[in-house]
Amino acid sequence: MSRAFHSPLKDYAPYIFSGLILWEFITTTAISGCSAFTNAEGYIRQFAHPLLIYSLRVTLLSLINLGFAFILFLKQRSWYLFPMTLWR
Repeated sequence: MSRAFHSPLKDYAPYIFSGLILWEFITTTAISGCSAFTNAEGYIRQFAHPLLIYSLRVTLLSLINLGFAFILFLKQRSWYLFPMTLWR
């Protein structure tokens, strides 16, 4: 079994995984938000939509990815809390 910081993997893995999930959400939203208007330049020139649509699109996609990652986090957390074994 892997050990870091003198504790077993099941103790520190949820903290690392949850931190990575949050960091990925923040960085993805920031990076994609900065390029949202340049990526949608053709749409902005053709249509007279509110500009908020393009930044909301990026934020909603990041929230969907955050939701999927949170579901995987809950699955991973339940695996460590209630381990499933094939032979009992």
